[in-house]
Amino acid sequence: PPKARKAPPPPPKARKAPPPPPKGKKAPPSKPKKTPPPQGKKPQRKRAKRPVSGKPKGSPQTKPKKRGRRIRIKLGLKQS
Repeated sequence: PPKARKAPPPPPKARKAPPPPPKGKKAPPSKPKKTPPPQGKKPQRKRAKRPVSGKPKGSPQTKPKKRGRRIRIKLGLKQS
């Protein structure tokens, strides 16, 4: 028996043209495009290290949690 053939798809509908813009208001003049910066190899972003609380900047001291009790009290870290 001959195979039943599918019906061909309906032809695509014609699109309607968009409606004309309302009269009166004119579109603002388009701004001139900025020229892109010259492309070169960018340096990799370095992640900032998180500052350690109670540690003076630039001194190689350990974190206050690992220091003596009196220093912790001085820094306001009474509870251990």
